[in-house]
Amino acid sequence: MSDRRQRRSSWRVSLAFAALSATLVEPTAAWAQNTGIAGVVRDTSGAVLPGVTVEASSPVLIEKVRTVTTDAQGLYSIIDLRPGTYEVTFSLAGFQTVKRAGVELQGSFTANVNAELSVGAVQETITVSGQTPTVDIRNVVSQTVLNDALREDLPSARNVHNMAQLLPGTAMASGTGRPSSQDVGGLSGDRGVVILHGGRAQDYDIQIDGHGLTYIQGVSQGQAFNPAEGQEYVYQQAALSAEYSAGGFVANVIPKEGGNRFTGFFLGSYTNGDFQSGNLDDNLRSRGLLATNELRKIYDYNVAVGGPLKTDRLWFFSSFRSWGHEETIAGLFRPLDPLSFVYNPSLGAAGNVDLNRPNIYEQWNKHFGTRLTWQANPKNKFALYFSTQPRVQWGMALGANGPAGGPRNYEAAIRQELPLEGNRFIHATWKSPLTSRLLLQAGFGDLRNRIVYNPMLPGLDQIISASDLGTGFSLRSAPGNAGFPRCYCYTQPKINSSLAYVTGSHAAKF
Repeated sequence: MSDRRQRRSSWRVSLAFAALSATLVEPTAAWAQNTGIAGVVRDTSGAVLPGVTVEASSPVLIEKVRTVTTDAQGLYSIIDLRPGTYEVTFSLAGFQTVKRAGVELQGSFTANVNAELSVGAVQETITVSGQTPTVDIRNVVSQTVLNDALREDLPSARNVHNMAQLLPGTAMASGTGRPSSQDVGGLSGDRGVVILHGGRAQDYDIQIDGHGLTYIQGVSQGQAFNPAEGQEYVYQQAALSAEYSAGGFVANVIPKEGGNRFTGFFLGSYTNGDFQSGNLDDNLRSRGLLATNELRKIYDYNVAVGGPLKTDRLWFFSSFRSWGHEETIAGLFRPLDPLSFVYNPSLGAAGNVDLNRPNIYEQWNKHFGTRLTWQANPKNKFALYFSTQPRVQWGMALGANGPAGGPRNYEAAIRQELPLEGNRFIHATWKSPLTSRLLLQAGFGDLRNRIVYNPMLPGLDQIISASDLGTGFSLRSAPGNAGFPRCYCYTQPKINSSLAYVTGSHAAKF
């Protein structure tokens, strides 16, 4: 038994500074989506009003209300708001109070909400209704946001990767060891690499609340994300901030936190080969293809529940998911004699092939996750998230290039296993609006994988592997089988922290 441990850690310190004298610049974080509301307040003559109290209220805020005041230029900015629908209230002694309802925020969008106050009695209130601003004039990042309702309507698998492929210019660059990286009905699974406009796989990154789940430079994804836990998928395609180490495609999932009322979610799906059609005809048979890929089954069961542990103070959100699939591999079959050095599917039995037993790629996955959010006081908010994802894949590199080489026959493929304790993720964050102009954020995350590789069938690790030099096809047993079982261990701790100073007209972030 060989035990190979690869430890990769990333400690990043970033410095970003932006200052424009005439424009409010909303700072964006590489590890969190800073949604906000900003604008200018004037009186009916057009003069700016300093000292106006601006309140943003929404059920999505544990503290219910976030308050700032306008500066000497009448400008204000409310940063670090959760995605959702807000009501903005403007009040100043001697002026009528103005309320703007129905302001919807998503992603890292900063809504531009201006107000005009008229002289009047304090008890007078004017409610302004209208469409939410759709253009962010303070942020140049090119992004697409898919909220929970939109994802429910789209005819695609609900994971981050499949949704990303609906965006122009994106494609899957690699799969998860299955024969094809392109998704058909959710077969590609929830792990892989998405590239944009033919870019490099190393420039891709997938994140949960700003913490990356991809090991160094996006070439390997440590964990899949449970769609039930995502409030929004935020895809950033261009004009990324200086805090990112690469310039490619970034997918950040804004997690759900629960709320002051208990809510639940359930999704179940299942299908088998009875709903599949085939394109195998005489022309393909004449070229030696005896069978196409056939779906045996694909399933996904997902349940989640969230609510208050203590109203307005402590929330939780927990989820469980079980998913997987089985499919046959086009033109590949089990051998009649696993020990034979002959394998030629086009000859059938004469080529040591059992046409009644196609090769099968199979996997199952499970997910257990819980997030706790604690509003300790109006200025300190903490969140703690833990998840674990055991999984098993039979047929790694089966009939295709993959992490373990290939292509291969069933006996020459690999069984990959991640035990319950071997694939876990811990993430903790702290956010503190110290003043109306100072925002302090800090986070720590630790992603760990323990991956065990074994032969597909017991005893095959004692059999010499063979490779057809003409086709590059491997048979009998997996190449390098003398090292089974193999164990690869990865750990990737990250610390992120930032201090943002935001005025009405300038912003600096360290």
